[in-house]
Amino acid sequence: MKRALLKQCRDTLIQVRTLKHNELDPSVTAELDVVIAKMTLLLETGGEDVETDRVLIERALAVIGRVAVSLDWLRRVIHEFLE
Repeated sequence: MKRALLKQCRDTLIQVRTLKHNELDPSVTAELDVVIAKMTLLLETGGEDVETDRVLIERALAVIGRVAVSLDWLRRVIHEFLE
């Protein structure tokens, strides 16, 4: 993976964590922290082409899915409550 793309992915996850931390389950926030830390380590130790392992990619996709489910669930609850 190109370093710039990995950095962009990591920075996006940091923004999601920062902007949505009050809306996310603590376990989702913790998993985001782990994925962000691993991406940061790869950025600090890798060159222009960073070797990412399948586990990290799967964890990143899983946590993105958990964020999406958490926010959709919250949106539906608020929608039902306000109607």
